[in-house]
Amino acid sequence: MVEIIENPTIMGSEEMKARFDGKWIYVVNCEFTRGGRIVRGIPVVVADMQFEEVDSGIYDKYDAEEYGRKLSKSYRHSLSLLKSISLG
Repeated sequence: MVEIIENPTIMGSEEMKARFDGKWIYVVNCEFTRGGRIVRGIPVVVADMQFEEVDSGIYDKYDAEEYGRKLSKSYRHSLSLLKSISLG
């Protein structure tokens, strides 16, 4: 499922992590630390999978210079949390 966020507002990285737990987000107007970690930005698209429905063109409008630096960020949980593997 893909959702374009209506009336998006700027959020800090911790707020994004809490609000979009288990999802993937596309963030515009990003501000980063010198080390490249996101400080804040404006989440505009939330989805279950990375760049879901890219063929529909929903991300194209964010290519404009007015949206500044962009980020694709996943808060999806890893599926590789196997507790044990038995080879018989």
